[in-house]
Amino acid sequence: MKLTTAIRCTLLFLLSVGSLPGAGPALQTKSVVPSAEASSFSNTAIQLLEQNRFAEALAEIDVGLKKAPNDVSLYNLRGMALSQLGRLQEAEGSFRTVIRLQPRAAIGYINLGALLERMGHSKEAVALFRQALRRDPASFVALLGIGTNLAALGRYSEAAPYLEKAWTAHPGDFRTGYQYARVLRELKETAEAA
Repeated sequence: MKLTTAIRCTLLFLLSVGSLPGAGPALQTKSVVPSAEASSFSNTAIQLLEQNRFAEALAEIDVGLKKAPNDVSLYNLRGMALSQLGRLQEAEGSFRTVIRLQPRAAIGYINLGALLERMGHSKEAVALFRQALRRDPASFVALLGIGTNLAALGRYSEAAPYLEKAWTAHPGDFRTGYQYARVLRELKETAEAA
């Protein structure tokens, strides 16, 4: 089983930043252990996820959550591991917990949107990716998610501007280029048929 694009982006984000943006003191004080220990569990889980060792990552995350029951990064990673294990309802619950604990951060909305997209719930995914974009207007993943899911709903004229922005931000991304080209082709065929 390979990591999905959204999970790879999230892992890269967590590796580069080390934690989620906006994790204020109120969130940190809820944790039972110092953030360094929670980071240790997160770092180990990230390494396991990168190695496609999803069950082991989940076990590590669950141990970490017993010690740091409100750690947003651990809940986010838990959702990612569960998703890769095919335990989609549990993954959804973990991502909803991320949103509940840190509603101003985009990452929970992005990952829940990606999960719902995977489950075939494009309309709900669009709403979540839009929530993410309101929190992070430069989010490539949110732009791509909105465009891809609007296209899946047959709403090509609405999808095109989002995919154009995503393509402009990352012109070498194959999935973005494919989706954008597909939407432009659909718009051209619709205009020619009219």
